[in-house]
Amino acid sequence: MKYLNTRGDTIVEVLLAMVIVSAVLGGAYASSNRSLNAARQSQERGEALKLVEGQLELLKAQGKPGNAVVYTGPSPFCIEPGSNSVRVIPYPACQNTALGVAYDLTITRDAAPDNNKFTVLAEWDRAGGGTREQLSMVYKMYPRTP
Repeated sequence: MKYLNTRGDTIVEVLLAMVIVSAVLGGAYASSNRSLNAARQSQERGEALKLVEGQLELLKAQGKPGNAVVYTGPSPFCIEPGSNSVRVIPYPACQNTALGVAYDLTITRDAAPDNNKFTVLAEWDRAGGGTREQLSMVYKMYPRTP
């Protein structure tokens, strides 16, 4: 038995369905890509925060007023922990790699001679290109009494 009124889908209906499916898939891809980039940026920032906090802890441990290692002047430096001691390194050599990203670490002392304010800065290039990010924290040391 033959049905005279039944027809298949026309080419216009098929093309319209393909456009709708493509738009939905394109939107899902853009959304997931944006989410992945935001998660990666958050992970990089968290790692930079850990590195800056580590430098602050090392600075606090070495921060006795009059300590020539830390109070050498306003030139940038960073502190490298060792097994028995710490080592102060001039700025260009202060780099730490984590998560495949190179972080430049800098500790700068305020230029005023009686000011014990230090700024710890981490800078890095975002994964996947883009702008150079940075994170800084300021720490003020007060004279310790023995």
